[in-house]
Amino acid sequence: MRFGRTARRAVTAAAALLVFAAPATALAPVANAAEVYPLGTEIRTEASENTVAVTEYAAGQDYTTFRIQYSAGPEGIEGRRLTRPELTYGPSGIPAAADHANSSDPFTGFVAPNTSVTLKWAYKVNFESLSPGTLTAFIEDEEYVWSGDMAGRIADQLFPPRNPLDLIHWGSFGIDWS
Repeated sequence: MRFGRTARRAVTAAAALLVFAAPATALAPVANAAEVYPLGTEIRTEASENTVAVTEYAAGQDYTTFRIQYSAGPEGIEGRRLTRPELTYGPSGIPAAADHANSSDPFTGFVAPNTSVTLKWAYKVNFESLSPGTLTAFIEDEEYVWSGDMAGRIADQLFPPRNPLDLIHWGSFGIDWS
């Protein structure tokens, strides 16, 4: 009789622990989740020594392109491992549609060890919508993630601020120097 009551209490305690611990377990970060970096950061993985960097941005009326440089570590990279990056934007993370007409063809070659290849990826979204934005590039199961105010970063490159001194006409101001 006493054993049955103790066993029931143990099962009840285990169930309560499971109920209270389940939300924490579901919200725990994935052990090998990629770190997130601001756009413009070169990202390198220690395991493969591969490096990925967004080297250039461009924008049209209804599209945005990213040139991404994939640099191979000592083992090289098979082209089939380089898949289209994912771009999401806005507070709710809306996936941007691929713009194949303004993108590079899929890379089917081999990136030799310690060399690189640059591919252009385009998306059907105006760059001004990319605040916030997240771009995730892949080399097979490796993720390289950039996130933040991409619209501001792209605008700074496309429309750099002018130097106020460039606006001043450095003439003689009517002074006769003869």
